Amino acid sequence: MLTILIATRNQHKVREIKAIYRISHRESRLSCKGIPNIRFISLSRFPDAPEVKENGRTYLSNAAKKAVAVAKHTGHLTLGEDSGIEVKALNWMPGLRSARYATSDRHKNAGDIDNNAKLLLRLAEVSPLAPRRRASSNILLSGSIARYRSAVVIAHPQKGVIARAEGICWGRIALKPAGKNGFGYDPLFIPNRTSRIPYPATATFGQLPISLKHRISHRAMAIRKILAKF
Repeated sequence: MLTILIATRNQHKVREIKAIYRISHRESRLSCKGIPNIRFISLSRFPDAPEVKENGRTYLSNAAKKAVAVAKHTGHLTLGEDSGIEVKALNWMPGLRSARYATSDRHKNAGDIDNNAKLLLRLAEVSPLAPRRRASSNILLSGSIARYRSAVVIAHPQKGVIARAEGICWGRIALKPAGKNGFGYDPLFIPNRTSRIPYPATATFGQLPISLKHRISHRAMAIRKILAKF
């Protein structure tokens, strides 16, 4: 069994990565795709682990910085992940600054509520939202194309980066937050429907069942891709 350390102190992300693995592993056993048995451990076991500045120019570079630094410090195979939301009407911002969107501090994350509020404010400033209603739904859509992106890197203590993968989930931004599931911009993000998995066309990630989100999200795509390499 592999042991992999998750290089984040964000407990929402830790729980989500573990849940995605459980679902992916169960499905792989049914389809014989062979995702390995993995025991994930938390960075909370290593309180002296270094704080890594996420100042890279891409999600992959940030994920790699975290994975390599923590792997060298702890001696464990380490998974680093970086992600963000990008909105076309905002020139694909907030992007790398997604977690810090509502603060001017480059090294401190803002709260989810503040980040969501700023995103809606910026959308209102740059263009008329031109809301429209979907049939059989009271959720207003802004029409703003958006995408959630995730980059995942696994690093070895001596060998450095040994695997990398990315995932993108396309969708749109709702005019107001809806749902209490998930975290980050989940209450605003409405994923495009897939033919593979049925779900309400206007449901945000915040409204979808967690188990369903963990099958279609950007992070789920990236995690499945990287684990399939082992």
